[in-house]
Parts: sequence; structure tokens; C-alpha cells
Amino acid sequence: YVGNQRRVPAPFGEAANGLVAYSKGGDIYTVDPTTGARRAIVTGATAEADPAFSLDGTRLAFTRTTATGLVVVVADADGGNQFVIPMPPQANEFAPTWSPDGRWIAGVTETDGDTGMLSIADTVYRTARTIIGGVTDYPEIYWRPPDGRQLAVVARVSGELRIALVSPGDGRIDLLPPVGYAGGQFRPGGWTPDGSRFAYAADPGGWVHVIDVEGVGDVVIPPSIAGAGG
Repeated sequence: YVGNQRRVPAPFGEAANGLVAYSKGGDIYTVDPTTGARRAIVTGATAEADPAFSLDGTRLAFTRTTATGLVVVVADADGGNQFVIPMPPQANEFAPTWSPDGRWIAGVTETDGDTGMLSIADTVYRTARTIIGGVTDYPEIYWRPPDGRQLAVVARVSGELRIALVSPGDGRIDLLPPVGYAGGQFRPGGWTPDGSRFAYAADPGGWVHVIDVEGVGDVVIPPSIAGAGG
């Protein structure tokens, strides 16, 4: 059992506090929240930012500024064995977000101030694709639990805002029925732990909705205080 067990760098593991990664002065550091010990793990002449650990703590993704834009780099948790994801350089901020299984990285890049473009990278085969279709200026990405077989973003479709479920493997997009207007309130909330339902808030009143993504049933939860928004 010990010989076949997958090992992760300390202090990751059961009942252990994980390191926190952050950027400062163009370098990547980790800090132990328990002891306060800090260590530089990615340094050099280039500027790195937006570090994010995979959920199992074994790998780190971050962005690197180049002459043509931002590129996404994947490395071991200690900063070693770096490789660049072969995707077009991003023009501005791109915060890497890991899938639950640690295979995929996704991020949204702003394009015109109102919309952004969703890109998904496969860290196993080291490929990437840009998802065609408008994504709103909400940069949040919600990987579907428990396995990350889809991710949810808010898409702008014909002047309306829709929850879009995107499959990372083939880029397929499934639009859920809830509709919000671009000028109104429409905010994603997140998944239930089993990945069967998704919550969002929308006009009128900013009420909370919970949609069953398989049966497409939409339950509206009005505010507990009359006249209050969600």
C-alpha cells in the first residue's frame, strides 16, 4: 500500500493545512498559514502572477508575461518541471481555474469590456481550445462537481444572459433555460455538492433560483422579508 500510494508534497495530506501560493514582485511564493514560513518557488527575469494549486496540491498553474501577452504555465507544486500550455497569449488578466480532477485549466479573458473569451487547457495532452461564444464579464468559472465533467459560465446570447454548461473535452455548449437581460441582475451562485443543481439570482427582485440541470426544473426562492431582494 505504501509503495503504491500517490505522494504529495508536505504539508498537503489528510488533516493538514495546505500551503498558500501568491505573487509578489513578479515572483511566486508559498506561505504556510500555520507557521508563517514563506518560500520563493518561481523566480527569474520574467513576471509571474495568478498562481493556483490543483485541488490535490500536486501542481501549480500561473501566468507569465511575455512580449506578446500572458501565457499559462503549469509546474510541480514546488515550481519545478515547468511547461507552457500551447494556447494563444492572453491580452490581459487570465486567472487559471483547475477542474476537480486536476486535468483541465480554464479561464476567461476580457475582450471588449463587456464580454470575455473562455479558454480551456488539457494539462495531460498539453493542448488548448478557445470556446467560441460570448462569455459575460463575470470571470467566475464553476466546475461541476464531483468530477468536473462540465463547467458553468454566464454567456451572452442574442442580448440575453444564459447559464452555459461547457464540456472541456469537446467544447460542447449546453444552454440552460433561465434567461436574464444584459441590463438586469443575473448572477451565478454555484453548484450543489452532487452537481445536480445550480443556483443563480435574477430579476425581478434579484430572487434566488435553483435549477435542476438534468430535469431543467427551476425553483424560485423568494426573499424571507417582503420587498427585499436576493
